[in-house]
Amino acid sequence: DINVIETIFEQSMKFNEQHVTVLVVCGLKSSQTCTALDTLQKNDSVGETIDVWSCPTINEFEENSSSELYACERDLVEMFRKRLDQEKRLDTIVFDQAVTYSMGQILLRIFKNLKFKEDFLAMHPTVIAISDN
Repeated sequence: DINVIETIFEQSMKFNEQHVTVLVVCGLKSSQTCTALDTLQKNDSVGETIDVWSCPTINEFEENSSSELYACERDLVEMFRKRLDQEKRLDTIVFDQAVTYSMGQILLRIFKNLKFKEDFLAMHPTVIAISDN
């Protein structure tokens, strides 16, 4: 239910300072809807919203899956480098309920890397993931 999701985001964002930088991870671009993004754009405590859409679903059993995963990871890191700097880091990461599993794995690998963690994340980031499963 969209109202439940909006309420959860609203309450969760109260724990953040004002005008935070939020990364919203959406589902596939072809779906054209991202409930988390729509909800956060209405929230006054959000300073900047950076939206990323899931890379096309990657089948880990296909022969070229590792190169597809790496290409997606490389593109995301490059986008983070362009959009973030010493003064602007990610305070909050919100996973929309339509995010693909492979996209979650890619972001986990990026943020487990100490250099990327220091370059892209605030000292104590908040991560919010909502699932209807």
